[in-house]
Amino acid sequence: RRSFQKTQDLPNSASWIRPLRSLILCALQNESESNASQSPPPDFGTPSQRQGASTQLDSLKMALQPQQVEILVWLLTLSNQGVSGILAEETPGEGLVPTMGLLASLKARWGPQVGPHLVVAPLRTAPIWKAELVKRCPTLKVALLTGTAEARTCLLAEILGAPTGAPPPYDICVTTYEVCLRESLSLQQPAWGCLVLDQGSRALALTSPLSEALRSLQARQRVILAASPLPTDLLHLCALAGLLDPGLLPPPLAMEALLGPL
Repeated sequence: RRSFQKTQDLPNSASWIRPLRSLILCALQNESESNASQSPPPDFGTPSQRQGASTQLDSLKMALQPQQVEILVWLLTLSNQGVSGILAEETPGEGLVPTMGLLASLKARWGPQVGPHLVVAPLRTAPIWKAELVKRCPTLKVALLTGTAEARTCLLAEILGAPTGAPPPYDICVTTYEVCLRESLSLQQPAWGCLVLDQGSRALALTSPLSEALRSLQARQRVILAASPLPTDLLHLCALAGLLDPGLLPPPLAMEALLGPL
């Protein structure tokens, strides 16, 4: 990984545009037929791995369809390899249950020390995330970071005030993009286990305050849920890659200087 300090340090576009496009397309779960010949399909694991994922979640009140098991195994494969990924949803909410399965599996496998995890969702779907997590994953302790400034301050103090080495008071914190922007400094403090961005295409502008706030969060793994098909123009792919792996590409201002505003 190379750090670019100046716009003129950027490599010739012919040498890096194609690898960047392949990087994003290879991370997609639902790849279209037109792109299937350009990049290898994702590895959904062996039949025994699929059966293992299904069996592991039986006790977590999560009945998964075959397609959801495939998505879950893909997410677990990324997690085991320490890699982040983008899930392009063909239907709204398609990745909701498999992503919950990923978070539940992390807790079941590694215990509370791997968390807490952060889910950032639109205002209307954040309560749905909490309700579904409580319903489908009863072993997880879920907090909803919304409401007044006072309520948010109290909850953040509880989350951030856990003694070093002690299990976090909550396994998952669900919040909205609006709150994430307002509480960006506080949310930068914990090292989140998994950062989930529901409808992540909302933060595609390279230099927007929201995009900068999301890139500043510290997380071991990032999962972006986005509507399918994903944009295929270079600037949108750069924005997605910046959310997926901050620091992978040159600074946003250098990217816009080279490619123009998004």
